Amino acid sequence: MSLSKVNIRKPKDSISLIFTVKQISKQCQSLGKLLTQQKMKLAVAESCTGGWLSSCIIDVPGSSNWFDRGFITYSNDSKVEQLSVNT
Repeated sequence: MSLSKVNIRKPKDSISLIFTVKQISKQCQSLGKLLTQQKMKLAVAESCTGGWLSSCIIDVPGSSNWFDRGFITYSNDSKVEQLSVNT
């Protein structure tokens, strides 16, 4: 499946922002450079995105140097068990 646009909406009084995959890729590359310079690693927790964010991140060459892990927790039970999220 190929995604060409991502629609990000803020709740209430929202404005819709459209980002292309190319723009998101550039942002991930910039993030990777910053994390590498700061000697930091990234971990993410996703739900509705179903791992799409992690997929964008690992498409960046060298991301294994700064991307530590990603959690995909969709059900409320998994969020509580894996991430200690209060529902």
